Amino acid sequence: MSSRKRNIRLGCIMIIGTLIVFAFVLPRLPCYLHIYQPKEFMPMVFINNRTYAFKEYHIEWSEIKDEVIYLGQIESYVGEKRYPKENFQANKDIIGASVYQYRENIIITDENDICLFVPITSGVPCPDFFFR
Repeated sequence: MSSRKRNIRLGCIMIIGTLIVFAFVLPRLPCYLHIYQPKEFMPMVFINNRTYAFKEYHIEWSEIKDEVIYLGQIESYVGEKRYPKENFQANKDIIGASVYQYRENIIITDENDICLFVPITSGVPCPDFFFR
């Protein structure tokens, strides 16, 4: 085999290997290196087949009370390092907290706290087994 053919084959193998790395490894790399942490310890709830992430505390109830719809209460807790996957489930221990729909968001009230949760719409979710 001539050295030219060998170099062409080696170049093709390197190109294919690079494409595999870019297609399969790099999109998950932040997850495995613990760089991707915005949702790891963030309070989240799963309501009506959608995941919502904590946005802010101390919402003024008087400003939103006419626009909220009562949905129910948080029924189960999955642990802080896991994603909630069942309706009315949270990754914070807030069982019994009231859940309200507010526009496209969720309001959670627990004792004196009123918290806004927004839908998670973007980002690469880390696999659930990674947090176990």
